[in-house]
Amino acid sequence: MLSERQLSLLEKHPHVSFIDARQEQIPLVPQAPSERDILFAARADLLVLLWDGQSEGTRRMLEWLSVQKKDHIIGYVPHI
Repeated sequence: MLSERQLSLLEKHPHVSFIDARQEQIPLVPQAPSERDILFAARADLLVLLWDGQSEGTRRMLEWLSVQKKDHIIGYVPHI
């Protein structure tokens, strides 16, 4: 569900593509970390992830992207 703020931003910038994940058909990918990760990998040519080096969800996604040989860039964000 979109917040009012997100909806307002999308309305102000109609050139920005918005994908409603609830409306997407997600392919079945064995051993994928989550449906969200499958959607990101399936729809993107390149994934850019910001990671603090501690998030297990991001760690699992990075490992899975490497196994899938999906192009990705990791930006490390210091954990404060």
